[in-house]
Amino acid sequence: MQAYIVRRLLLNLVVLFLVATLVFVALRIDPDNVVQLAAQGTQITDIEEAKRAIKRTLGLDKPVFPDQYFTYLGDLLRLDLGESFRTRTPVMDEIKNRIGPSLELGILQLLVALVVAIPVGIVSAVRQDRWIDYVLRSVAIFFLGVPVFVLAVFVLLGAARYLDWSPPLTTYRDPFPVPPFDTSAPEDLWVNLQIMAIPAVVGGLGTGAVIMRFLRSQMLEVLRQDYIRTAWAKGLKERVIIMRHAFKNALIPVVTVIGLVLGTLVSGNVVLESIFIIPGIGLYAVEGVRQNDYPVVQAMVLLVASFLVFVNLAVDVVYAWLDPRIRYA
Repeated sequence: MQAYIVRRLLLNLVVLFLVATLVFVALRIDPDNVVQLAAQGTQITDIEEAKRAIKRTLGLDKPVFPDQYFTYLGDLLRLDLGESFRTRTPVMDEIKNRIGPSLELGILQLLVALVVAIPVGIVSAVRQDRWIDYVLRSVAIFFLGVPVFVLAVFVLLGAARYLDWSPPLTTYRDPFPVPPFDTSAPEDLWVNLQIMAIPAVVGGLGTGAVIMRFLRSQMLEVLRQDYIRTAWAKGLKERVIIMRHAFKNALIPVVTVIGLVLGTLVSGNVVLESIFIIPGIGLYAVEGVRQNDYPVVQAMVLLVASFLVFVNLAVDVVYAWLDPRIRYA
């Protein structure tokens, strides 16, 4: 197992290198857009002179290969993601300031998805083709078919119109401040949970519908196996058969889906953070794309790619833990 993990880590580094190179090339096919936008905000009357000055400031006057490319790779090795062209602040500092809201939203969204998907998927499989199965499957299909941004807008409108409630329009505050301990931290956590409640539920229901469908299908397959029939014949309790024998063996394909879902939480939260104005990395990525801010876009793509490749590695390790028969040569 150790040798397999080392090989996968080395392969992940190669993948991230290729991703970094492709992103670098793609964003520099037409660099004049960012220079034009920046030149319009200067006090220099001569636009061409302003463009030349901005290119010198941003380092875009140097050849893309090898100067800009080697500088870019050297900065990555030092975990330096550069400075934003728009704000001139280090991108790494912005990510550190914004990763908290995104992680909080992503964790809450995944918790909602699992709390909904696991019991619903099990009940739907155990009560196959009964009225409760049809109802649960119909609800899952509904949340699968409705885009998350449409659901978010309707939930906000319905809560404001019929319940006279809307999420608090306050600034996100770090609920886990560094020492010295801030006595307002519990209140900050409660305020943040109110801000995150609707986007977490809206995103979690759509994510849970995906997990529920896979869990139900896998549970149905496992429940038809001979060892499950033997367990029924031995007179074991239904709870023991379902949870100890069927559910655990049905989890292996479901873990793959959960791993894919974890990857989409980073990119998918772009929509939720934009709608609910949550100051996370998703909203930061949208702002970077709108402004043609190369360092911001590069950093966001690398962040998502890193998250995906290492989540896939973690999923493979979990396989071996769930099923001792799985061995990686």
